[in-house]
Amino acid sequence: MQTEPNVTPSAEDICRVWRADLRLSSGAAIVYMQRIKLFRAYCVEHGRVERGELTLERLNRFIDWYAQRRNLDPRSLHLFRSGLRSLNRIYHSLGLAPPPWRSPRPAKPPATPLLSEYADYLLRHRGNPQATVDQKLYQIGKLRDHLAQAGEDWHSIRLVAYSDEAGH
Repeated sequence: MQTEPNVTPSAEDICRVWRADLRLSSGAAIVYMQRIKLFRAYCVEHGRVERGELTLERLNRFIDWYAQRRNLDPRSLHLFRSGLRSLNRIYHSLGLAPPPWRSPRPAKPPATPLLSEYADYLLRHRGNPQATVDQKLYQIGKLRDHLAQAGEDWHSIRLVAYSDEAGH
């Protein structure tokens, strides 16, 4: 979808999406809207296109600027991140195509030939998207790391049948 870079959701659009999502309390919506207004003023002041600034990296630049200007600790400004990530989702829901919130991380190649075969199987035979394959390999890697820290390996894993007190 091709959209104009200067199209921004109105306050009414934002509130309508929030009400439909049923995710935010009215108090959180007020705080988020205040953060969005500060962010919009920053974009105007610095000649930036709001939609293009709705990434985690660019938002962190804004938070650092705002914190420095107000003598605040940037770590204390987590509500900016939450509120503006919500604005990014609103752009998506209205079909206004913001940039991805995070840049995709390059996938690590599978650590073993077996995992490489498994990744190929998931991609070619199961039809899983690359992001799903990457996530599965990441989870397997976490298990492998846990076993290594415990001084164990794959062969030490045993499945144990579980039953509760009622025998289910």
